[in-house]
Amino acid sequence: MGRADGATAEKWRRHIMLQEASGKSVVRYCREAGIAEHVLSYWKSKFKKQPPLPAKSSSSSKFIAISSDGVEEFLTITAPSGLRVKVPMTMPGEKLLELVQCLVR
Repeated sequence: MGRADGATAEKWRRHIMLQEASGKSVVRYCREAGIAEHVLSYWKSKFKKQPPLPAKSSSSSKFIAISSDGVEEFLTITAPSGLRVKVPMTMPGEKLLELVQCLVR
């Protein structure tokens, strides 16, 4: 996979994680993000066929800021890149872990 392909895959991997974390339907998320539903579905299908990406070793990991909204209904996760994702406190731990791993790559 070339550099452009890697950047494209990362962009869609991020959209998939954000859509799943948002709790919104694919249709609603795509409409609000201004992306085509069929393209997101294509990338979801493509990633399901691939083995999961290996986790980075702890020696190269970066900190991520996680804060609560005060009412404790949502967590805000801030990636080292500055990208912020707001997720419900009820998000399953497995999905939260996947999201965090995606954000620190």
